[in-house]
Amino acid sequence: MYDYYPAKEPHSFVDLANDVVLDGDLAYIVGMTTGKHNAMDIYATTRGMVVAMNRHSGEVLAPLIAPAEALFKQSAFFGATRHVSGVLVTGYGSDLSDSMYRIETSLYSLSDGRTLHLSELPNDGLAYGSDVALDSQGRALVVGSVTQNGKRQAVLIARMANAEGTQMFTHWFAGGGPSEGLGIARDAYDRIFPVGYFTTNGEELARIKLIHG
Repeated sequence: MYDYYPAKEPHSFVDLANDVVLDGDLAYIVGMTTGKHNAMDIYATTRGMVVAMNRHSGEVLAPLIAPAEALFKQSAFFGATRHVSGVLVTGYGSDLSDSMYRIETSLYSLSDGRTLHLSELPNDGLAYGSDVALDSQGRALVVGSVTQNGKRQAVLIARMANAEGTQMFTHWFAGGGPSEGLGIARDAYDRIFPVGYFTTNGEELARIKLIHG
């Protein structure tokens, strides 16, 4: 998506785009970038990234890189949706050893960078948000997966998309085997449609649910 060079140690970054949101003349491309983000970094790390560009000319207006948190110094963005103040993204934060993860949801704007950051509890194993929708009540609806007892479990988490980030509800996908939430949409009545898969008798089956929010 976008390569840049720290002034003191030039090198290329490996970038991956996962989703795109259109807003007027803007296109917000979200994903991740791996490299040495600071001049003093010894090892390359992965950070979530939002690239805002003109959808007509392709001109890059701003690369917005997720800041490193105290413990969760790595991150990635997988899904995004339009927000009146920019773009709402979801993915994960992880430690440097990739042993602890948490679902993270953030709001980025072209002018102010990251203006909102919500995170779930740390998890010993992979945990991530795959997609996010915003409903008319101002709730960020995040669908993803959390590792529990050695297997992935699909989950839907609803939080208010504001500084308080009040958790409204959590919905787990039923099933005895591994499952994963991959996408989400909502209609004009705030009915929620998460999609993904679940495993039964060793077979993976697609699933779409209707949740009255």
